[in-house]
Amino acid sequence: MALARGTVLALNRRRHLAVVGVDSGAYSVLGWLRGRGPDFADVLRGQLDRPGSQDLYNETRCEWLNVELRRCGCSFDDAVGETG
Repeated sequence: MALARGTVLALNRRRHLAVVGVDSGAYSVLGWLRGRGPDFADVLRGQLDRPGSQDLYNETRCEWLNVELRRCGCSFDDAVGETG
């Protein structure tokens, strides 16, 4: 499991969920556990292919973000469907 980069492509702030397009071409769904969460088009770095709780680095805002990766390696449509 290597570090990957991804870009936030969709947000549901009410549910604290985001869709991230990973450089590999897959998509991940993450939920942030505290704080404001990512913004649209933020670039995140971390293990975006491993479900579970982890810290991702937000390169856009130069800060760490504690998240729960809920789904990894899915299609864009499946990822957006999960964010509701």
